This record gives sequence, C-alpha cells and structure tokens, in this order.
Amino acid sequence: MDKEKCLKLIDEFEQFEDNWDYDGAPVFNKEDLNYARCFIKKMRIDIPQPFICPIAGGIIQIEWDINNRHLEMEITEDEITKTKEICWLKDDGKKTKTSSLKGEYEYGTIDCEDTEKINGLIDWVLGNKGDLTND
Repeated sequence: MDKEKCLKLIDEFEQFEDNWDYDGAPVFNKEDLNYARCFIKKMRIDIPQPFICPIAGGIIQIEWDINNRHLEMEITEDEITKTKEICWLKDDGKKTKTSSLKGEYEYGTIDCEDTEKINGLIDWVLGNKGDLTND
C-alpha cells in the first residue's frame, strides 16, 4: 500500500466546500481528516491499495474488495460520546436469503490505535482468516 498516495487523497478532501456533492454535503472537519490520517499511518504497507472516497455527510470511507470479500471502514463520530471511531463492515460475498448485502456480514467499531483489530480485519479480507463465524 502506498501510504503517501492515500494521505494525499485525504488531503484533497480538505479542499472540498459545502455542497461538494451538489446534494448538501458538508465539508470535512479537520478532526475527521486527522483521524483518517492517523488510521492510514498505522496500517501495514504489505496490503493492496484501498479505495478511499468521500461520502455525503462528511464521512470518509476506506474499502477493499478482494476475492469476493468486502471490507469497508468509515471514519465517524459516536453520537453519544462524540469521540471519533472507525465503523467497519465485512461481507463474505456468500449470498443468503436473509442478507441485504452480497453475503453474510459482520460489523462493529474500533479505534484507529487498535492496530491488532485493524490488522485482523485486513487479514480477513486478504483471505488469511476463515469465514466470519471462525474469526
């Protein structure tokens, strides 16, 4: 993974103005951008380049799609504590009748300092860990 490329992309989000999506999206606040930078800096470099994109509402999304496995992480703020966190969702691509996603999925939140959990999620999307029930 090219961390500098990721950081430059996040820097570009800092230049966005209100209504950047032409649907009322707010600008990204500096705290969210800095949290995203912290997250990128903590990540291993021996992984594929993530897809990083802005989402309406001022959210930064970082995701990977590898061999039918999908992992997305979003920089958000806890509504109660007002602390920054990373919300994650992983989807194994195995379609079921009860899932609105591509397959079985799991989700949760982590802190950008929790490198063990971040690396575990990345290992999962790379196929270095089993299915969702065995993680």
